Amino acid sequence: MSTLGLSGAPDASDGLFKSLFWPTIQNAEDADLAASRGFWVCLVLAVVSAPMNSSGASVFVGIDIANSLDLAIFLYYLFGAMGVRRGSLVASAAMFATYLFSSTLYFWLSPTHFSFIRLVGIGLLLANLRASLLIRRWRHDPLRRSELDDAAHRSSFTWADRIKNVVPMNVWPWARFVFYPLAVLLLSLETYELALTATHR
Repeated sequence: MSTLGLSGAPDASDGLFKSLFWPTIQNAEDADLAASRGFWVCLVLAVVSAPMNSSGASVFVGIDIANSLDLAIFLYYLFGAMGVRRGSLVASAAMFATYLFSSTLYFWLSPTHFSFIRLVGIGLLLANLRASLLIRRWRHDPLRRSELDDAAHRSSFTWADRIKNVVPMNVWPWARFVFYPLAVLLLSLETYELALTATHR
């Protein structure tokens, strides 16, 4: 089994850094583990990113834009976590791009501040994007596709298993129709902010 690369055992040569940020992904079990990590990362970002990102919003358009943006960012990362867990390449790419852009703005506008947590988040989301790319490629391979189908029957014995395995399966099919417009909106806003910042430096 290990000769065929179908064994789920971790590579003994992988250190902690590599196993987190560039793990060996040889089979569906490895990819599932990376997607699970990405899910928890996005779930944490849903809680901490909204107040951090919208605190500077001051435009009045008849509603409290700061609170509305908080809600949009929260839902974006929450639903994005569901898509990441389901192996969606679009969700994984959007999560990585959004957090990369917001972190770039943070470092750019706050050059005296260093955030190790943001660098860790970027690295983990990049690892998840790589896993999603492999999952997408494997779905066109009959052998790999059967592996992925087997991995889809995940356990739901503990509350953590139910949150990461059962909830995304039920939520993502409809949540993606909210996630996609939010992705376009937030990525457009961040791109605009980056361009505006660059032209005024």
